[in-house]
Amino acid sequence: MMMAVLGLLLSGVASAASAEEVAAARPELAAHIRSLQPIKNRAGKYFFPGDALVEPEAQVLIADRLLEGRDDLAVRVALAYALTGDNRLPWRVIQAQEAPVRAALLAGYKRKGTADAVEALAGGLSDEAQEVRFEALRLLGRRPELTSPALTAGLMASLKDPSADLRSAAVRALSWRKASGSFDAIVPSLRDADAKVRGAAVRALGILDTQRAHGLEALMALRDDPNPHVQRAFRSLRAD
Repeated sequence: MMMAVLGLLLSGVASAASAEEVAAARPELAAHIRSLQPIKNRAGKYFFPGDALVEPEAQVLIADRLLEGRDDLAVRVALAYALTGDNRLPWRVIQAQEAPVRAALLAGYKRKGTADAVEALAGGLSDEAQEVRFEALRLLGRRPELTSPALTAGLMASLKDPSADLRSAAVRALSWRKASGSFDAIVPSLRDADAKVRGAAVRALGILDTQRAHGLEALMALRDDPNPHVQRAFRSLRAD
């Protein structure tokens, strides 16, 4: 087991005990954590069933097993998802993991963290892996209270990401966050080469300012766009 005190690594309210101390005090729990094998949920993501994993001592052992890095990737992803928001890892630790694990560990910031969340999600936005950038965008859409120049720059840069899926995610995140300047930042996405992005932009502009969206020539020019993504977005706009 790792000799470091995991409580110093975990960003939230973690036990100050080391994994070795927890294992000595609760050998049955340690054996259980060591024996865990993940299963897939309906969304195709790996996880470990059982409520006992959220106990503080279990969280220390889960983090220890993850950071040892001896398991297959699927197991390490499940271990990452098993860490609660109160036991989230800091970005300096997350960024040393493989991309699927980095993406899973960002989920710890879905509802928790302030300055550490800003650091982690800003790091995620600039990550080299598409799946990590996507997760950061998804989470930022749900945490509009998190703000910083780095987050703003990352969100704006994501509107020009090489991946259409990430450009769409950036548009959605900006519409959910409703920050000043988001409407004007999204307008160029109406001319995106990918229909998913154009549709996301139509829907996002309607969310941000329905009246202004209806008066936008570039948006109304897409009424005859035959792509289903765009047409569904227009139906949503008319419903508003």
